[in-house]
Amino acid sequence: MNVYGKNVVSTEGAEWRLHRKVTTRPFSEKNNLLVHEEAVRQTTQMMAAWTSKADTNSGTFVLERSLFSNASSDFRPLLETTMLALHVIMGAGYGVPFTWDKVSDAPWPNHRLTFQQATLGLVEHLLPIVLIPKFLWQVPLQRMKRMKRDYEEFGQYLRDLLDQPQTSQNTGRGENLVSALARSAEMEKGDGVSAGGSTPVRLTDEQILGNAFMILVAGHETTYPLSPNCPPALHTYVLTYICTGRIRCGTSC
Repeated sequence: MNVYGKNVVSTEGAEWRLHRKVTTRPFSEKNNLLVHEEAVRQTTQMMAAWTSKADTNSGTFVLERSLFSNASSDFRPLLETTMLALHVIMGAGYGVPFTWDKVSDAPWPNHRLTFQQATLGLVEHLLPIVLIPKFLWQVPLQRMKRMKRDYEEFGQYLRDLLDQPQTSQNTGRGENLVSALARSAEMEKGDGVSAGGSTPVRLTDEQILGNAFMILVAGHETTYPLSPNCPPALHTYVLTYICTGRIRCGTSC
């Protein structure tokens, strides 16, 4: 699992303890609030997008359980429910909120793909990226070229995020997990290894990238696939408990 660098999943012993110390610190109640708010915001946006495609006469829409039965349509609920988890992870975990309006998305400077395209491409090719040795990525096949492109684009987006200035959070709300991870790594003192030369005392930039990537993998794999019935139920919860004021959060409906 060292896709972008060593991480808390792939290390052992003293090195693992350091990774665990750094990666545990960002998970707090303040950060849980960000996840909650982003889940509410993304579910509300997704349901609004679905409602806009409803039958104009009855005001209803049908959820197809099969990913492929609606493959020719722009309205593919099962596919979009899997994207819902990615949207929440990217907003709360990476600090880059995705929208359901594809027109509003654009590549960052010096990128060929949008952040969303790079993320979806990486998830699509995740298994071959993990299993295929990198020297075979040079094979001149279109699928291999797309896999290599998505891997490089997403990795550069991660580097861009980590290179952004880390500002202090004084609002009482948590910061996204990648920013918190970078800040946590900075809190570790030392020059890389202990006096004995074998035990690491801080994470390298590559290891921070590796752990930032694991946030995506861990979050996505524990929520995929969502049932097609889950978002409508969650949307009902949002309308009943949050939009009525019975549960308060910083997200407007």
